[in-house]
Amino acid sequence: MSADNGVYILRTKDRQIRVAHLQAVNGLFDYKGKYIPEQVQRHFGGSRYTKNMDKAIIIAQNIKNKLPVCEYGIQVLPDCDKTWDEIAGK
Repeated sequence: MSADNGVYILRTKDRQIRVAHLQAVNGLFDYKGKYIPEQVQRHFGGSRYTKNMDKAIIIAQNIKNKLPVCEYGIQVLPDCDKTWDEIAGK
């Protein structure tokens, strides 16, 4: 059975960088490849953010090192064209 998981890094339009361990990440996108704000909020909403990519990578490595299996490793997602407030519906 496949783990279908990875540690994903997301950067928003307002330069927030969030890191999360996710499964079935394809649920973040619609059929046109655009982010679905509700799914982004659901998967990354519990994550604190940084504006430093080096720090985000260290956070991702720490998360990955604690996982028994990480099929897709650390992945940087395409930049999101919305700010976090737009994603969160504020």
